[in-house]
Amino acid sequence: MQAINTFFKNLAVKLSLPTFFQDSGLLFNNLFLTLVAVLSLVCLLLVIFLIPTKKRAKNV
Repeated sequence: MQAINTFFKNLAVKLSLPTFFQDSGLLFNNLFLTLVAVLSLVCLLLVIFLIPTKKRAKNV
């Protein structure tokens, strides 16, 4: 468990995140990463469904 906390602390330092993320434990870091992933997924789905695409008409 300590190794995972150290990993997230080093990741926060590399990403230049605020000291809150550098000092917080595994629960807060996982929550933060989960929120980022969910937000990215929602944005991706919005882009997929809201950008109009040209559909080819079938000539039968």
